[in-house]
Amino acid sequence: MSALIDMFESRSLTNAINRTKVIEPFVLNTFFKKTQYHAADKIDIEIITGADKLAQFVNQHEGALPIKKLSKVVKTLSLPRTFEKKLFTALELANYKSIGNIYVTSPEERTRLANQMILQELEELKNRIIRRREQMACEGISTGKIIVSQDNVDFSVDFEFQNNIHLISLASNVKWSEATAKPLTNLRNWKRDIMKRCGINADILILGSESADAFIANESVKKELDTNNNRVGVLDLTQSATRSGMFIGRIMGVDIYEYNQQYTKQDETTVDMINPKKAILVASQSPGFRVHFGPIYRIENGNLKIYQNELLVETNTNEDKTALDWKVEQKSLPTIHEPNAIISATVV
Repeated sequence: MSALIDMFESRSLTNAINRTKVIEPFVLNTFFKKTQYHAADKIDIEIITGADKLAQFVNQHEGALPIKKLSKVVKTLSLPRTFEKKLFTALELANYKSIGNIYVTSPEERTRLANQMILQELEELKNRIIRRREQMACEGISTGKIIVSQDNVDFSVDFEFQNNIHLISLASNVKWSEATAKPLTNLRNWKRDIMKRCGINADILILGSESADAFIANESVKKELDTNNNRVGVLDLTQSATRSGMFIGRIMGVDIYEYNQQYTKQDETTVDMINPKKAILVASQSPGFRVHFGPIYRIENGNLKIYQNELLVETNTNEDKTALDWKVEQKSLPTIHEPNAIISATVV
């Protein structure tokens, strides 16, 4: 970014924040790749729960046969909104203006240092938003619901996960931490169930920390992997951990990851984004994963203006002209339109 970012100008900051690279939101990037922008806050989402996927034969004298329609549940909801700001005092702005002049003389270096300071501040604002989307995506695939309960906001959406179909809890004697457990048998059965229900191969397994430990230590897993004439897959524990998780291996055509991201709640307690006891099998190629974005409304020069931005940054100088703030707004929601592409199991 060669041009100097104007920290007082909304368009310059909005362009900068949308180009800023932040931490990788693994679940969001892996599954919720499709995006959809809406002209209104209130949207309808369709949740598909079943379909007859084979065309029917007819003889030469028959007309068209009616097909079984997709089973759909339509939910109307308002897209959740975040709106946060960062405050800069006049003294901090003075430091920003002079940072390049103190140590360097090159105009390019002054621009680089000034931009670096701005981008660091924008990165924190953007990270908070991306991590919120990631948290919602994790909660959705893990529990089948997204629930937000704050003093000022109550919001929930139910993706119609059903117990013993999409949400499974293994009996105590076959939990993966037990000697009688057979995780690979569970995995084969879940792959079969997902293929039957949505017609797409399940290809990614996300494990919480406890379920990952139990899977790796399980004797039946080790035995099957060691059987030379029955090639199942391979565990690879040499991969470096990332902020998103760790690649464990590939078994039966399924890539397995341990997920380790956490977030801090308002009461300052730390929570895992994926329950440590969970194993979540997903058909990542399903078209049923999407992030919905809503419009941002402003009144400018006596007229309503609608921004279709993923993120909008605005600036404001206080009445005393002693402080500047940046405000960042966005409306987004990761949604699951095909719950049959997921099995979320409690395995420990």
